[in-house]
Amino acid sequence: MSKRTTVIVDEAYLEFEPDFAARTAAGLRRAGENVVVFRTFGKIYGLAGLSMGYAVAPQALAASLIRARIGVPETLDRLALAAATASLRDRGYIATIRAKVIAEREKWNSLFDGSKLQHSDSRGNFVFFETGRPTRTSRRRWAQEVSRLGAPFLPSINGPASRSD
Repeated sequence: MSKRTTVIVDEAYLEFEPDFAARTAAGLRRAGENVVVFRTFGKIYGLAGLSMGYAVAPQALAASLIRARIGVPETLDRLALAAATASLRDRGYIATIRAKVIAEREKWNSLFDGSKLQHSDSRGNFVFFETGRPTRTSRRRWAQEVSRLGAPFLPSINGPASRSD
């Protein structure tokens, strides 16, 4: 690990993994490594509209940010602070959301596999896939499949610019 350069780790989607606690880089920070771990409340916590997150950072860097008034509580939105605090306290919610996302992801992967569509091995709350068709055609086809799966929304389908309708 670099002693001269700070390593930044973005763990925005890591909490979707069942083994999150074993995989987080926060332990490296606690062990004294020159690492900053960024986390957000906008993904698994579902608080994207509140623009709230936090960092596990070296003490000197954290002190510097506080002196610069970056991220200090009195500069943050009270609603966002209350929501973030409540989210951290509700451990059962995260386990429930994680399980639901994994189940939905498995449904989508099964659908893509059955349709012989190339797709990503996403570990987050999304799956990228190649439709092989113009966007408008794909949207109609997937709208039918979504209603069969019972999903509450149609995933974002973006084809290459030359194929978009």
